[in-house]
Amino acid sequence: LAQDAWIRKTSRPPPFLPAMMQVTCPPGVSDGQQITVQAPDGGQFAVEVPKGVEPGGVFTVQIPQGVGAPAQQAMGQVGDLMSDKSVLFIKQEWAAIECLGCEAKNRYRVSVPTAAGDEGLPVMYIAEKSDCLERICCSVNRSLTLNLHAGPSQDAPIMMSMHKPFHLQGCCFCRPLFSMKDGQGNLIGEVDDPFACCAVDQRIKTATGEEKFRTGPTSVCQMGFFCPCCADINFPIHDKASGQQVASVTKRALDLQDMFLQTNRFVINFDKVQDPTDKRLILGAAMLLDLEYFEVNKNNNN
Repeated sequence: LAQDAWIRKTSRPPPFLPAMMQVTCPPGVSDGQQITVQAPDGGQFAVEVPKGVEPGGVFTVQIPQGVGAPAQQAMGQVGDLMSDKSVLFIKQEWAAIECLGCEAKNRYRVSVPTAAGDEGLPVMYIAEKSDCLERICCSVNRSLTLNLHAGPSQDAPIMMSMHKPFHLQGCCFCRPLFSMKDGQGNLIGEVDDPFACCAVDQRIKTATGEEKFRTGPTSVCQMGFFCPCCADINFPIHDKASGQQVASVTKRALDLQDMFLQTNRFVINFDKVQDPTDKRLILGAAMLLDLEYFEVNKNNNN
């Protein structure tokens, strides 16, 4: 009987994944007040402004069932959380297990920055999936998959996955590569980082293999590379066809928290890029920059 009960419990269909949307706090409204918002299908519902959110701030709400958010938005199709984002702030989280000298899975909060340029309320979340033994033995060179979740935690549905095979960090061969797929497993593009002397020169490609953007080429002879706590590091994103800069990735200078916890912060400015799929490709390029140039070995070999 116990076994039958366990089978019935584990064979239940997965719960419905609620649709989420972002709301901007209107002028003259403070936290704790209720406002009426409009869902993507035109339906309206009331929400309470969370504590600490000021006018102009962005927060995430769950769309009630029956209001009618499109099913594809809940499942993480192109055009859901990326379409209206012009700037993203990515903050790496610290893991307590690293105090024991063990490499932890990387996790990142993705938000729309505040007016002051600081981290806002998380709207998406990135969580690493990798093998424990490989993290310990291979550290920064390990193969891994980063899953982008359409919500503020890894409990939200996956809207994109980024897979990196084993590579050799800082080496002229066995260079890093990201293969990116949407929430349904369809290939949306790749990012590779071929060797370039004293420069970063990523190639951002579409699902068909066509080169769409390039990160750089930009010199590594920037103050932020030599003194990470003194200056930001800027990576311009150029359109392959026109050669014009259309977006940028900025690694923020390390603050005290970043230095002690060995975490990083990035800002992606999509600027002239409007297509949600292109924005995902640039997000993938930013994550590969972190893994190739700024990820440090947190294992204690002693």
